[in-house]
Amino acid sequence: QGLNPGSPPPSDLVLLDAKVRKTAEKGTAYREWLHALQRVCSKNDVPLLFDEVYTGFRMAPGGAQQYYGVNADVVVYGKTLGGGLANGVVCGPSRLMKRFDETRPLRVAYVIGTFSAAPLTLACMAEFLDWVSRPETQSEYALATARTDAWVHAVNKPL
Repeated sequence: QGLNPGSPPPSDLVLLDAKVRKTAEKGTAYREWLHALQRVCSKNDVPLLFDEVYTGFRMAPGGAQQYYGVNADVVVYGKTLGGGLANGVVCGPSRLMKRFDETRPLRVAYVIGTFSAAPLTLACMAEFLDWVSRPETQSEYALATARTDAWVHAVNKPL
């Protein structure tokens, strides 16, 4: 949703159609809406959740949260975090991520599955997180964004 405010994401076949070219115009309104949503969630003690499976680390090193200037309480990431390897990651503060019920200490939510603590996936995640947290990564994102914008403009100009 973050890449296509107010509409479902397009297929890869229509990335340069007229609707997508107008997405930048919606960005400011979408940013304002997200900030308003964050204020309503905070005021009512409702956690703000971001699904960054698609947008995570694509829009900015800090994902859609950084791009739009909104800090979610819980964020979900996918394959981008693991360098393309299948995974799912849920991040949030300890008050929301507890794996047990304090009133019933024996009630524990187990985390099991095919990719739980898989060494190859964890190594890829660690390498990616090391790279994305380096200061020079911001300039790499800026360069990639500028090149992409220039290419999109060049392709769309004749249209």
